[in-house]
Amino acid sequence: MTKHHPIPIVALPAQIEAEHQAALGAARSAIEHAVRCGELLIKAKAGARRGSWLHWVEINLSFGARQAQKYMRLAEHAAEL
Repeated sequence: MTKHHPIPIVALPAQIEAEHQAALGAARSAIEHAVRCGELLIKAKAGARRGSWLHWVEINLSFGARQAQKYMRLAEHAAEL
């Protein structure tokens, strides 16, 4: 078991705030990537032959149609975020 060295409580707010800001930045980055994924999926679906979309997702992506729909919905509503 690792011993924890106590950090003076006066130093904690700055460290906590730094971690909070990093978490917000990571969340913002994740949302931006998800929106871009959705935008690209919308383009891919528009270019797919009629009736071939689900098969295209299945053979080309590591996730399924349900996740693709979530990404696309997110991209469609990105302005509301």
